Amino acid sequence: MPDKIKMTEKEILKSLFDDSFYSEIYPGFGNVTAAYGYVKGSPALTYIFDGVMDKNTSEKICQALDFAAKSGMPVVAVYASNGAYIDDGAAVFGYYGKVLKKVSDLSGVIPQIALTQGVCTGSLAVIASSSDLFIATKSAEIYTAPGNDTNVTDGAIAVLTENMEESLKITASLLEKLPLNNLAPLPEFESEAPESLPIGDALAVIAGLAEKDSLVTLYETCGKGSLTAFGTVNGALCGFVGVGDSIECEDCSKVAKFVSICDAYGVPVVTILDTDGFSKSACLKAAVKLTSAYANASTRKITLITGKAYGSALSVFVSANADAVYAYENAVIAPLAPLSAVEFLHHDKLKGANDLTAKRNDLADEYKTEMSAKNALSSGIITALVTPETAYKTIASALDITFGKRTPHGFDRKHNAQ
Repeated sequence: MPDKIKMTEKEILKSLFDDSFYSEIYPGFGNVTAAYGYVKGSPALTYIFDGVMDKNTSEKICQALDFAAKSGMPVVAVYASNGAYIDDGAAVFGYYGKVLKKVSDLSGVIPQIALTQGVCTGSLAVIASSSDLFIATKSAEIYTAPGNDTNVTDGAIAVLTENMEESLKITASLLEKLPLNNLAPLPEFESEAPESLPIGDALAVIAGLAEKDSLVTLYETCGKGSLTAFGTVNGALCGFVGVGDSIECEDCSKVAKFVSICDAYGVPVVTILDTDGFSKSACLKAAVKLTSAYANASTRKITLITGKAYGSALSVFVSANADAVYAYENAVIAPLAPLSAVEFLHHDKLKGANDLTAKRNDLADEYKTEMSAKNALSSGIITALVTPETAYKTIASALDITFGKRTPHGFDRKHNAQ
């Protein structure tokens, strides 16, 4: 059972900051505590709101966010609230709105991690979800309207924890790996290259790529056909995306959001591909959202095809949307799934077969051979073939060599305006 005992403000501050040392700012103003210090050796600011929203509280949160932005350091926001003073009437929405705009304005500028262990509802839930990452305990109450309990499964929550201690531990691990802001370099760590990558699903391959104890998995409660995680390769932070058999709508939204976060802070994205492509139920709007996230991301993008890559998934994760694409020799890269291709291309060969299933499978195997990664080299979409023994070094080398990547755009883009 999740721990329903809430940590106090002082316990949170002492647990989060190195040596339990922190400096409070703007004390005595507003129903919020704000302080800065060091987390895993890197500067960070936190504010803890556990009360009633009013004008002074709204202003203090915005002041704290401005302080962090000017100092170029990440923010950890701890939210819980009993609402607002209804005597203030419609003005209360202005208080929330001011904070929401400030959080949104600084999105992609300084890392913002929101935490909650209590009641986080209505406008406050929107504010928390507007942060880069939202971490919640299982005992927390999170909804925009009473009765709406889908927030855990719809991708709003990045990590669901048993208690606040676990939330703070994960937060500290993320702050240690993330850059201080969108202009700062990625931190570097000691690294040890694995001898080879495991053969298996995307999770197994990513666990082999990421250095020991560096992996932090996000959005596990939604999009079961995909995996998103932070981890280190060659001592530097990477965003890992694993794509499994079938891509659903939830996978599209989940991966798109994660890639956008990586892009904002210059974190390279390594995609592990072993997929049949989009499912029959995957909506076009979600697929476009995913495609746009990859296409517009200017960060380094490396793709490794470990098994199969069929259909329009090739356009999203391979094609022009990756800086380098590697594949195992036995990978199959094809516009159609083998059995579908047999029905479409070789239906005449199935006529009169004594054992229709066996004949269909034989033709599918022939198609796989024709569409092998080895043969795909001639198409130019594969940078090189790798083996489980060489994959790590090849990917690490590709990340190094593309470090100075530049992607000038030929057109003015409103969202890139300074």
